[in-house]
Order: sequence, then C-alpha cells, then structure tokens
Amino acid sequence: HLHQGPPAASSPLALSIRSADECMAASAGKGSQDAATYYSGPLQLIRIDDDGKCHLEENAACILNQIQGRIAVVGVAGLYRTGKSFLLNRLLGLQEGFEIGPSVNPCTKGLWIWGQPVQLAPDYHCILIDTEGLGSTQRTASCDMQIFSLCILLSSYFIYNSMGAIDEQAIDDLHLVLHLAKHIHVKTKKGQEAERASELSQYFPNLLWVLRDFHLRLADSKGLTITEREYLEDSLKPLPGQDEKNKLREVIKDLFKERDCVTIVRPVAEESDLRNIQRLPYESLRPQFRTQVEAFVRKVYMSLKPKKIEGAFVSGTMFVNLAS
Repeated sequence: HLHQGPPAASSPLALSIRSADECMAASAGKGSQDAATYYSGPLQLIRIDDDGKCHLEENAACILNQIQGRIAVVGVAGLYRTGKSFLLNRLLGLQEGFEIGPSVNPCTKGLWIWGQPVQLAPDYHCILIDTEGLGSTQRTASCDMQIFSLCILLSSYFIYNSMGAIDEQAIDDLHLVLHLAKHIHVKTKKGQEAERASELSQYFPNLLWVLRDFHLRLADSKGLTITEREYLEDSLKPLPGQDEKNKLREVIKDLFKERDCVTIVRPVAEESDLRNIQRLPYESLRPQFRTQVEAFVRKVYMSLKPKKIEGAFVSGTMFVNLAS
C-alpha cells in the first residue's frame, strides 16, 4: 500500500493547512474523530538549550498528537553542511522545505519535523525528522551525541548522511553515538542488567547510509563491480590486526540488522551553485545526481515499516510520549 515516492508538491492530501499557532488553537478540545489540522512547514520538535537540556516543543506535539493510526519515522543525521536537509526536501517532493543555507553555520538547531505528515495509507503516515548537523563549533561533542542518539531512538528508518567514501572516521562517528544510544535505552529499564547489542537491535531502526559527492568506482578487492549494499558490508568486515576498529564494526552490524547504502554524486560543478542549491531549479542539477536522488527516494518509501515498541504499533500520541 506504499507510494513509491512522495506525494507531488501540489497533490492535495486530506489536510487543513494553517499556521502552527492556529493549529494549537484549532486542536484544543477537538475530538479524535475530527479532521486533523496540520502545518505545511518545518516545526521544532526538540530544543536543546545551552545547558544540554532537551525541551519538547508544544506546536510539534500538537501536530503529532492528531495523527491517527500507524506511523513510520524517517530521521536523518550527519555532519553539518553536508546536505541532510536537501534529502528530506526531496522526500517531500520539494526543492525548498527544511532550511538549507550557504554559510558554514549549521541551519538546523535541535530536532525538527515537517508539520504535514506524508500520508502513505488512510491510517498510516510518515514523519520526517531533520537534525542539527554534527561537528559544528557551536555545540559540544556531548550535545552532538545527544542529538544523534535521539534521532536514532525516535526513528524507524535512520538515514546517516556523510561525504565521500566510508572511512574510519565515519565509522568512529557512528560508534560514539551507538554507545550513548545503548546507555539511554538501558537506563530506562530500571532494575534490569544491560542488554547485549544484539538484543538491543530490536529497538533500533533500519539504517540507510548515504554517501554524498561520491566519485569512486564500486569494486571489490579483485576489481569486480559490486553493489552499494555490498560496498557497505565490505567496509564493515573486520581488518587484520585492528581489534579496536573491528569492535566498532561489530557494534554497528549488531545494532543495525537491516542496513543498506546509497551513493550520490556531486549535484553541480560550480562551488557557488553548491552553496545555493535550493535556489536552483531541480532540473538544472546533474542528470546522474537526479537519477540517484530519485532512486534514493524510491528506496526509502519502499523500505518503510511502521514504528513498533515491544511489538506494538506506535501512534502519534505514543510518539510524543516517547519524545518526552
């Protein structure tokens, strides 16, 4: 019953589009059977203050509480200024949506959702989560791990966005967060011992590793052409004499049982165009880039599954409680 892509930007969903504040007023006292009132724009879901404390934002909670039935949750994370928001905008069928900016400062602060869930079926919606870019000078490493871990634990489908080939640094970045994510989950199960990574995997989303500005030929050690998934699996194979690095690879494989990879070339040749990509017509981007992005969109929508906790489908209201 899933669409192979997002609804067209102009396609009418069964929604009433208002401002976020109007949504709050309209939903007050509304019965669960009334039509949902959504907001066609980005809304902050979780704000992280300068002391590292998380705050659930009321407008986003209002939107999520109205969603009836099952939900899939797509979250994207990665280093800042690497085009995460662009990927989410393409999942919406938009060139402009989540904020994209030309400077070195991260545009997104905390965690944000798109205020209009993508309807996959009458009782099945997809929530898109954008996250503050990792590695900026404006946040500590502890805050980075907090943002990334929240995205992983809230998502049913997690997109990790990085530049170029899969290298040791990219794997290290994932492992730091996975260690914290394990700690967060275990801490909520009072009185029980820490579970092994393989047992924790049931709480973790599917992983799609997106490699941006990728220009290498995908080949194995014998020079034979391989798929993107095979490239990911080769990158996660243990290396002789590198016990510590191999532990990281095992943790990733244990926690993300369902994993895949997508490679995408650089979208434009000119650096100045790259800084203002949201202002360029989508049709003006490199044909190979557009083909790969469209394949990415199809893969995401064909791979989505409803989010579950302890075997039960998560509703909008349950998701808000989870985020709290």
